[in-house]
Amino acid sequence: AHYDDEFWLADQMNGYQHTGLYGTWNISNQLSAFSVRADSEADIQATVAFAAEHNLRLVVKNTGHDWFGRSAGAGSLLLWTHNLKSVHFHDEFTPVGSTDPGVPAVTVGAGVQFADVYPAANDRPYPGDFYGRRSLVVGGTCDSVGV
Repeated sequence: AHYDDEFWLADQMNGYQHTGLYGTWNISNQLSAFSVRADSEADIQATVAFAAEHNLRLVVKNTGHDWFGRSAGAGSLLLWTHNLKSVHFHDEFTPVGSTDPGVPAVTVGAGVQFADVYPAANDRPYPGDFYGRRSLVVGGTCDSVGV
């Protein structure tokens, strides 16, 4: 069994990890009744519209790393974003409506984990740097957590 493998659990649509104090919270009675694997923005839009039209409780999950179990809900419709793994670096990112100069930034899909983005940043030279430094994304130490 792979129940102690955090990456295997994250790859399961109804796999959860780190919910409450270990061994004191049983989440198995709080799993979603139905699940949608989102592979595109259109999948997300259709799922949200379907849940609204049918008055369904909608929960969203990437990896299941939620201490309070907010990505679970008995009888709910689960929108699983784990497969949306895009990572796009910007040399000069400026938010809409801002007049500030652009800064280096990264935009990630709703399924990206730190294990996806840390190596991508390390493989990318920092924009405009002449000393060979690599890009850096600041995050946590558990690389199986969703960004």
